[in-house]
Amino acid sequence: MSFASTARKVTAFAAAAATLLALGACGNSNNGSAGNNGAKSTSEPQEGVPTNYTGSFPMPDPGKAYNNPKDRGELKQGGTLTLPITEIGPNWNAIDVNGNTVYMSGLWRFYMPCIWEYPADGSLENIKPNTNYVTKVEQTSDSPETVVFTINDKASWNDGTPITWKDFESTWKVQSGKSDKFTPALTTGYDQIKSVTKGDTDKQALVTFEKDF
Repeated sequence: MSFASTARKVTAFAAAAATLLALGACGNSNNGSAGNNGAKSTSEPQEGVPTNYTGSFPMPDPGKAYNNPKDRGELKQGGTLTLPITEIGPNWNAIDVNGNTVYMSGLWRFYMPCIWEYPADGSLENIKPNTNYVTKVEQTSDSPETVVFTINDKASWNDGTPITWKDFESTWKVQSGKSDKFTPALTTGYDQIKSVTKGDTDKQALVTFEKDF
């Protein structure tokens, strides 16, 4: 879990997380823009080009993410996902220096809470809270800078244990770099936090910084 912020008004920092930009996905059907008859296309379609396409590949738009987005309702249940992974780290903790690799960070997202949603194009202004875990993030004070995280009432760990403000406190203590018991991959932001305390309920975390971050 990562919650430190990258800017004063937008809390959007994910420690040890690599931004993975998806490349063009390949399909088996002709999409109309790039067929398999050798014809040229002026622009790459959103879903990429079919695997049997034999023409000249169209140029991608540098400001566009070719990740073939689909609504959840369009996805079928079941199946097998195969990912190209060349190495597995010494541990499966992506925020630890021994597990901080691109591959482990990618796998991390399958089994750990991620409280920020990052757009495929990597734009900072479109980063938003993942409402499955955090329903609201608000800066409530400028001096000292204080950010309040409201945790989804249904958010829980894999074993059913509710996620509470104490998890935010633990993350801060591990990531701050102030204890020799831990080896965090990145301390930026966490090392500037003064305290993490309980809000109105266990489902609210108050993060107070030493100075503006």
